Amino acid sequence: MFSIPGASWPYKLNINDLEKEKLSDLYFKFKERSLANFDRVCALKPHLLSEEVYKLATKEEILNHIEKLIGPNINIWSSAFFVKEPHNKKYVGFHQDAPYWQLSSPKVVTAWIAISDSLKQNGCLQFIESSADATKSIHPLDVDDAYSTYKKGLKTTEEDDLISYKQLIPKKYLNNNRYYVELNSGEFSLHDISVIHGSDRNDSENYRIGFAVRYIDSNTFHLKDKNLSE
Repeated sequence: MFSIPGASWPYKLNINDLEKEKLSDLYFKFKERSLANFDRVCALKPHLLSEEVYKLATKEEILNHIEKLIGPNINIWSSAFFVKEPHNKKYVGFHQDAPYWQLSSPKVVTAWIAISDSLKQNGCLQFIESSADATKSIHPLDVDDAYSTYKKGLKTTEEDDLISYKQLIPKKYLNNNRYYVELNSGEFSLHDISVIHGSDRNDSENYRIGFAVRYIDSNTFHLKDKNLSE
Protein backbone atom coordinates (compact mmCIF):
# COMPACT_ATOMS: atom_id res chain seq x y z
CA MET A 1 0.00 0.00 0.00
CA PHE A 2 1.25 3.49 -0.93
CA SER A 3 0.16 6.64 0.84
CA ILE A 4 0.94 10.34 0.50
CA PRO A 5 -0.93 13.29 2.04
CA GLY A 6 -4.39 13.21 0.46
CA ALA A 7 -4.00 10.00 -1.56
CA SER A 8 -3.54 6.25 -1.19
CA TRP A 9 -3.45 3.16 -3.42
CA PRO A 10 -3.97 0.38 -4.43
CA TYR A 11 -7.22 -0.96 -3.03
CA LYS A 12 -8.91 -4.04 -4.46
CA LEU A 13 -12.51 -4.55 -5.50
CA ASN A 14 -14.11 -7.66 -4.09
CA ILE A 15 -14.44 -9.43 -7.43
CA ASN A 16 -13.16 -12.71 -8.82
CA ASP A 17 -10.92 -13.22 -11.87
CA LEU A 18 -13.89 -13.76 -14.21
CA GLU A 19 -15.49 -10.51 -13.08
CA LYS A 20 -12.19 -8.69 -13.63
CA GLU A 21 -12.14 -9.91 -17.22
CA LYS A 22 -15.65 -8.52 -17.69
CA LEU A 23 -14.83 -5.03 -16.41
CA SER A 24 -13.70 -3.87 -19.85
CA ASP A 25 -16.88 -5.36 -21.31
CA LEU A 26 -18.83 -3.12 -18.94
CA TYR A 27 -17.33 -0.05 -20.58
CA PHE A 28 -17.57 -1.24 -24.18
CA LYS A 29 -21.20 -2.33 -23.75
CA PHE A 30 -21.99 1.03 -22.18
CA LYS A 31 -20.28 2.77 -25.11
CA GLU A 32 -22.30 0.72 -27.61
CA ARG A 33 -25.62 1.50 -25.90
CA SER A 34 -24.69 5.15 -25.51
CA LEU A 35 -23.93 5.52 -29.22
CA ALA A 36 -27.14 3.73 -30.15
CA ASN A 37 -29.32 5.91 -27.93
CA PHE A 38 -27.57 9.30 -27.95
CA ASP A 39 -25.25 9.20 -30.99
CA ARG A 40 -22.31 9.90 -28.66
CA VAL A 41 -20.45 8.34 -25.76
CA CYS A 42 -21.89 9.78 -22.57
CA ALA A 43 -18.65 9.62 -20.61
CA LEU A 44 -19.82 12.04 -17.89
CA LYS A 45 -22.05 10.74 -15.08
CA PRO A 46 -22.53 7.28 -16.63
CA HIS A 47 -23.71 5.99 -13.24
CA LEU A 48 -27.02 7.78 -13.97
CA LEU A 49 -27.49 5.88 -17.24
CA SER A 50 -26.40 2.33 -16.42
CA GLU A 51 -27.39 0.10 -13.51
CA GLU A 52 -24.18 -1.89 -13.92
CA VAL A 53 -22.05 1.27 -13.74
CA TYR A 54 -24.04 2.49 -10.71
CA LYS A 55 -23.45 -0.82 -8.93
CA LEU A 56 -19.71 -0.44 -9.54
CA ALA A 57 -19.73 3.11 -8.16
CA THR A 58 -21.55 2.01 -5.00
CA LYS A 59 -19.63 -1.15 -4.17
CA GLU A 60 -19.42 -1.61 -0.43
CA GLU A 61 -15.64 -1.91 -0.28
CA ILE A 62 -15.28 1.52 -1.92
CA LEU A 63 -17.92 3.22 0.24
CA ASN A 64 -16.35 1.81 3.41
CA HIS A 65 -13.12 3.65 2.61
CA ILE A 66 -14.97 6.82 1.60
CA GLU A 67 -16.89 6.82 4.89
CA LYS A 68 -13.62 6.86 6.83
CA LEU A 69 -12.62 10.02 4.98
CA ILE A 70 -15.80 12.12 4.75
CA GLY A 71 -18.30 10.44 7.07
CA PRO A 72 -21.38 8.24 6.54
CA ASN A 73 -23.58 10.67 4.57
CA ILE A 74 -22.21 10.00 1.10
CA ASN A 75 -23.48 11.27 -2.25
CA ILE A 76 -22.08 10.75 -5.72
CA TRP A 77 -21.46 14.21 -7.10
CA SER A 78 -20.12 13.10 -10.45
CA SER A 79 -18.50 10.24 -12.32
CA ALA A 80 -16.65 9.84 -15.59
CA PHE A 81 -15.00 7.31 -17.84
CA PHE A 82 -11.44 8.28 -18.77
CA VAL A 83 -10.40 6.30 -21.82
CA LYS A 84 -7.10 6.47 -23.69
CA GLU A 85 -7.04 4.45 -26.87
CA PRO A 86 -3.80 2.79 -28.01
CA HIS A 87 -1.19 5.30 -29.22
CA ASN A 88 -3.41 8.19 -28.19
CA LYS A 89 -1.80 11.62 -27.89
CA LYS A 90 -4.19 12.89 -25.24
CA TYR A 91 -2.82 13.58 -21.78
CA VAL A 92 -3.95 15.28 -18.57
CA GLY A 93 -1.91 18.22 -17.36
CA PHE A 94 -1.04 18.40 -13.69
CA HIS A 95 -3.77 20.03 -11.65
CA GLN A 96 -5.80 20.01 -8.46
CA ASP A 97 -9.54 19.33 -8.63
CA ALA A 98 -10.60 22.03 -6.15
CA PRO A 99 -10.44 25.16 -8.37
CA TYR A 100 -12.21 23.40 -11.24
CA TRP A 101 -15.07 21.97 -9.21
CA GLN A 102 -15.77 24.96 -6.94
CA LEU A 103 -17.43 22.99 -4.16
CA SER A 104 -18.33 24.32 -0.73
CA SER A 105 -16.18 22.00 1.40
CA PRO A 106 -13.09 19.79 1.16
CA LYS A 107 -15.14 16.69 1.97
CA VAL A 108 -14.67 15.36 -1.55
CA VAL A 109 -12.88 12.14 -2.50
CA THR A 110 -12.28 10.57 -5.91
CA ALA A 111 -12.08 6.82 -6.36
CA TRP A 112 -10.20 6.10 -9.61
CA ILE A 113 -11.15 2.55 -10.63
CA ALA A 114 -9.02 0.66 -13.13
CA ILE A 115 -11.36 -0.95 -15.66
CA SER A 116 -8.35 -2.16 -17.63
CA ASP A 117 -4.77 -2.37 -16.37
CA SER A 118 -3.49 1.18 -15.86
CA LEU A 119 0.30 1.23 -16.17
CA LYS A 120 3.11 3.68 -16.80
CA GLN A 121 3.34 2.75 -20.49
CA ASN A 122 -0.34 3.34 -21.19
CA GLY A 123 -0.69 6.63 -19.33
CA CYS A 124 -1.63 5.75 -15.76
CA LEU A 125 -2.62 8.34 -13.18
CA GLN A 126 0.25 10.19 -11.50
CA PHE A 127 0.32 11.88 -8.10
CA ILE A 128 2.78 14.56 -6.99
CA GLU A 129 3.58 14.44 -3.30
CA SER A 130 3.15 17.49 -1.11
CA SER A 131 3.59 17.97 2.61
CA ALA A 132 0.47 17.86 4.77
CA ASP A 133 0.58 21.67 5.06
CA ALA A 134 1.13 22.18 1.32
CA THR A 135 -1.99 20.18 0.46
CA LYS A 136 -4.01 23.03 1.95
CA SER A 137 -2.70 25.32 -0.81
CA ILE A 138 -5.09 25.53 -3.74
CA HIS A 139 -3.43 27.22 -6.70
CA PRO A 140 -5.41 29.51 -9.04
CA LEU A 141 -6.41 28.87 -12.63
CA ASP A 142 -5.71 31.20 -15.54
CA VAL A 143 -9.45 32.01 -15.77
CA ASP A 144 -11.50 33.89 -13.19
CA ASP A 145 -14.45 31.50 -13.08
CA ALA A 146 -14.01 27.91 -14.30
CA TYR A 147 -17.76 27.22 -14.23
CA SER A 148 -18.78 30.16 -16.43
CA THR A 149 -15.80 29.71 -18.74
CA TYR A 150 -16.58 26.02 -19.21
CA LYS A 151 -20.21 26.80 -20.11
CA LYS A 152 -18.89 29.11 -22.84
CA GLY A 153 -16.82 26.25 -24.26
CA LEU A 154 -13.50 28.05 -23.80
CA LYS A 155 -10.15 26.31 -23.33
CA THR A 156 -6.72 27.73 -22.49
CA THR A 157 -4.59 24.57 -22.53
CA GLU A 158 -3.01 22.73 -25.47
CA GLU A 159 -5.30 20.85 -27.82
CA ASP A 160 -4.21 17.41 -26.59
CA ASP A 161 -4.54 18.32 -22.91
CA LEU A 162 -7.79 16.94 -21.53
CA ILE A 163 -7.78 19.64 -18.85
CA SER A 164 -9.46 22.83 -20.04
CA TYR A 165 -7.50 25.48 -18.14
CA LYS A 166 -3.95 26.02 -16.97
CA GLN A 167 -3.40 25.94 -13.24
CA LEU A 168 -0.69 28.21 -11.88
CA ILE A 169 1.14 25.63 -9.77
CA PRO A 170 4.62 26.80 -8.66
CA LYS A 171 7.50 24.72 -10.03
CA LYS A 172 8.67 23.91 -6.50
CA TYR A 173 5.55 21.76 -6.12
CA LEU A 174 5.81 20.14 -9.55
CA ASN A 175 9.40 19.13 -8.77
CA ASN A 176 8.35 17.10 -5.74
CA ASN A 177 8.27 13.28 -5.72
CA ARG A 178 6.12 11.89 -8.52
CA TYR A 179 4.32 8.56 -8.22
CA TYR A 180 3.01 6.46 -11.09
CA VAL A 181 -0.23 5.01 -9.76
CA GLU A 182 -0.09 1.65 -11.49
CA LEU A 183 -3.28 -0.31 -10.97
CA ASN A 184 -4.34 -3.72 -12.19
CA SER A 185 -7.86 -4.16 -13.47
CA GLY A 186 -10.17 -4.30 -10.45
CA GLU A 187 -8.02 -2.04 -8.26
CA PHE A 188 -8.62 1.59 -7.33
CA SER A 189 -6.92 4.62 -5.82
CA LEU A 190 -8.31 7.40 -3.63
CA HIS A 191 -7.40 11.09 -3.67
CA ASP A 192 -8.85 14.33 -2.34
CA ILE A 193 -9.33 17.64 -4.15
CA SER A 194 -5.97 19.10 -3.08
CA VAL A 195 -3.72 16.40 -4.57
CA ILE A 196 -1.76 17.46 -7.67
CA HIS A 197 -2.28 14.81 -10.34
CA GLY A 198 -2.23 14.20 -14.08
CA SER A 199 -1.31 11.53 -16.63
CA ASP A 200 0.78 11.01 -19.76
CA ARG A 201 -0.39 9.88 -23.18
CA ASN A 202 -0.88 6.21 -24.02
CA ASP A 203 2.11 4.96 -26.00
CA SER A 204 1.11 1.31 -25.75
CA GLU A 205 -0.91 -1.13 -27.85
CA ASN A 206 -3.56 -1.43 -25.14
CA TYR A 207 -6.53 0.58 -23.98
CA ARG A 208 -6.30 2.42 -20.68
CA ILE A 209 -9.80 2.63 -19.24
CA GLY A 210 -10.51 4.28 -15.91
CA PHE A 211 -13.75 5.08 -14.12
CA ALA A 212 -13.54 7.98 -11.67
CA VAL A 213 -16.26 8.51 -9.08
CA ARG A 214 -16.41 11.74 -7.07
CA TYR A 215 -18.00 11.36 -3.65
CA ILE A 216 -19.14 14.26 -1.44
CA ASP A 217 -20.82 14.45 1.93
CA SER A 218 -24.48 15.45 1.96
CA ASN A 219 -23.81 19.04 3.10
CA THR A 220 -21.41 19.87 0.26
CA PHE A 221 -22.76 21.84 -2.69
CA HIS A 222 -21.58 23.64 -5.80
CA LEU A 223 -20.75 27.27 -5.08
CA LYS A 224 -21.91 28.51 -8.50
CA ASP A 225 -24.91 26.26 -9.07
CA LYS A 226 -26.34 24.50 -6.03
CA ASN A 227 -28.56 22.33 -8.24
CA LEU A 228 -25.46 20.50 -9.48
CA SER A 229 -25.15 18.86 -6.06
CA GLU A 230 -28.73 17.61 -5.83
